Amino acid sequence: RFYLHVVQGRAQRGLDRLRDARSSFEAARAIVPHAQSLVLALSEIALALGDQAAAREHLEALSLPVAGNDAWILLART
Repeated sequence: RFYLHVVQGRAQRGLDRLRDARSSFEAARAIVPHAQSLVLALSEIALALGDQAAAREHLEALSLPVAGNDAWILLART
């Protein structure tokens, strides 16, 4: 389901359906909350919609410590 939402969001972004793309990326983020690619995608969409504050908020989230298990940390340990 995660990848379905990501691919769907990218397709919608490619069609310039920004609000639909945002909804798809938000659905994917609900499944994997710490996915940095989604934070970047949501920031880019916010900027394209003219919401600079939301774009900045998304990017600021990348500098915050991750609560819980970060998938990249788990992969690095294996």
